Amino acid sequence: MRMTRIWALCSLLVLPVAAEAKTTVRHVPLSPQVGPFPSDVLTVADPLQKTGRRVNLAAAPACLGSDLVSCAGVTALLNQFDGFSVKPQFNICFSGPVDPSSLKGGIAVAPADGSAGAMAVNQVFYDRTTNCVQAKPDNVLNQGTRYLLFVSNRVRAADGTTIVADDAFKSCALSGGTPYCAALKTALTSGPREARAASIAGASIFTTMSATDWLQKARAALYTNPFLPVALPAGDKGVFNVAELQSFVWLPQTNINQPPQPIPVPLPILEGVEKIAFGLYLSPNYIQPDGPMPGTIAVTPTGGGIQAPVPVPGVDPSLPPGYVPISYHVFLPHASSPTAKIPVVIYAHGSGDSQFGAPTAIASTFAKAGFATLAIDLVGHGFGPGGLAILTDGQGDHFVSSPGRGVPLQPDGSILPGDGCLVPGPIAVRDCLRQSAVDIMALIQNIQATGLGVQLDPARVFLVGQSLGSFAGSLAHAVEPGIKSAVINVGGDSTVDTARLAYGDDSDLLYLLLYNQALLAIPGPALGSPSFDFYYPYRDRVSQTTTPGVADIQRAFEVADWLNIPGAPLAYAPHFKLKPLPGVQAKPTLFQFGWGDLEVVNPVEANLVRAYAGPSQSPYALLPAQFFRFDLALAMDPHLAHVFMEGATYSILPHRYLANPSIVEPENADELSIMLEVQRQVARFFKSGTTLVLPPFFHNLSLATLPNSRHFTWPVQANPAP
Repeated sequence: MRMTRIWALCSLLVLPVAAEAKTTVRHVPLSPQVGPFPSDVLTVADPLQKTGRRVNLAAAPACLGSDLVSCAGVTALLNQFDGFSVKPQFNICFSGPVDPSSLKGGIAVAPADGSAGAMAVNQVFYDRTTNCVQAKPDNVLNQGTRYLLFVSNRVRAADGTTIVADDAFKSCALSGGTPYCAALKTALTSGPREARAASIAGASIFTTMSATDWLQKARAALYTNPFLPVALPAGDKGVFNVAELQSFVWLPQTNINQPPQPIPVPLPILEGVEKIAFGLYLSPNYIQPDGPMPGTIAVTPTGGGIQAPVPVPGVDPSLPPGYVPISYHVFLPHASSPTAKIPVVIYAHGSGDSQFGAPTAIASTFAKAGFATLAIDLVGHGFGPGGLAILTDGQGDHFVSSPGRGVPLQPDGSILPGDGCLVPGPIAVRDCLRQSAVDIMALIQNIQATGLGVQLDPARVFLVGQSLGSFAGSLAHAVEPGIKSAVINVGGDSTVDTARLAYGDDSDLLYLLLYNQALLAIPGPALGSPSFDFYYPYRDRVSQTTTPGVADIQRAFEVADWLNIPGAPLAYAPHFKLKPLPGVQAKPTLFQFGWGDLEVVNPVEANLVRAYAGPSQSPYALLPAQFFRFDLALAMDPHLAHVFMEGATYSILPHRYLANPSIVEPENADELSIMLEVQRQVARFFKSGTTLVLPPFFHNLSLATLPNSRHFTWPVQANPAP
């Protein structure tokens, strides 16, 4: 029997003939730059981890350090994980030149135990300077799963000959002399059918990380904590009748050394809203306010619990340590009776916005459909903790506490939009998103316990995420069973891909991801170059280069992406419907995005939908994904290209078309018409759970019609047209 298995394995390996020189797949798994990578050779056994493995790199695949986090520090962060990314970039090197057109058909990945079929690779990049290939799996891999990455003889050498296995790979795969080699041997002989049926020239075994584990445990901790739920008054009066209000003014704390500047909230756009209620609730804080990694959440072994909530300086000492008061306000529709329960939509706003921005612009539409609109500030938003709202009625002025979630980071004491969310260094916004998801889940816990004192229905809680809110909202949607359904508006797969592809290639997020990095010393294209794409191929394309250093820069981006996977929507989207997490039901989800989006670009939006649909979805079946054909709308009204926000250098459409306060103006009739139609579509979706009548200029998409590249053919203006 043993000899039979050895001969069976030999038949799978492509063996060279005589002394003829053949191109081989190099087998140096201890080197991420040679590979095949990833590989469990770069891990150690760890019983404290859910996967039983822990990453053990000698050095990160590429340096991604900054003046805040050294390259060694980045390696240490990676070595805390219990596996590799759920959408890793594979690295495979050959001993000589190969035919790039043969790569996509000859490299695949499959669960090592053969429990599912093989998945092809995509976004293939061939570096002619090293004869190495970098590629991504065609879709998101399962978390906490051991995979076999394999190269078959469908890959051809540049001269058309068949590639073969090198001696190091054959020795490992035939002997099984180490635990890693034994696992590789087993997978090649009794694992994935495709690997057993092909002639294999190279392979590796690797384990994916437990991407959603921390947030699942944070959610469970909410319901075992004696301090929660706790509702706190925000002022002398908590509920206001809109008809009685004379003014509504928000006073954000934009500078800790200066008095706040009032920002009026327009009452006329609240048609259909009967009341506005304010309050505070407690949420556990897990973000470290100081120490070596401020703005991040401590990593703990996935086989155990998570850390306790972290105290925040300046928070009322009478509150439980580690808990912060979160401000909310809710726009209430007319209720049919004093005891009628009201369905509620939690609106997670976009980057730089606040609870007083986009939620206000959509509240009327939801109120007319019978929904309350509930808003909070995401982490790092709403400016400083000294914020107030002043509501004036016939009884006079009423002061309502509205502490923001921003942090004073600037030397002059000012607090910019997003300060406290965008963290310099490779972790970027990962933990801002996870903490924001915790805040959303704590809010839902309070709705379930008290209805927030205004009869909100805990059985009908819905979520809208816009832009950054879609990133945080995707995390909460996958983990929180209390969310009935969600609309993910202009959301992307990961913050790293989003930053890399954003218009202008100089976004704040991109700067923070690559803040003062040692990558600047890598030869080849400079990090400030106009293209800034580094030959990353779009989906279904193969690219190649002869420029030194390009592969290293790609690897550095992939390190950042790996670090951010626990907060990446692509790791959570498969759990919306296909693979619900324990205790969470499959949920209706609607995705909305627009042609030519300049901020969260079409490829990353499409990747999120693809992660939701899964690898087995029929390519032509319609998805719950609606595409705003901005090009068609623009052809009808060229003025749409000149819709600007203050300080913007390019049109905000088609990114901010759902609930943008800057277009709720009479002179912007066309934009307003589009916005209201889309808002009504969201309300219809929440009522029915399905997509009904499409708004004008919208198409339903299938996997075959998802946009996979940026569209920048429409004219981008530096300033609004006169």
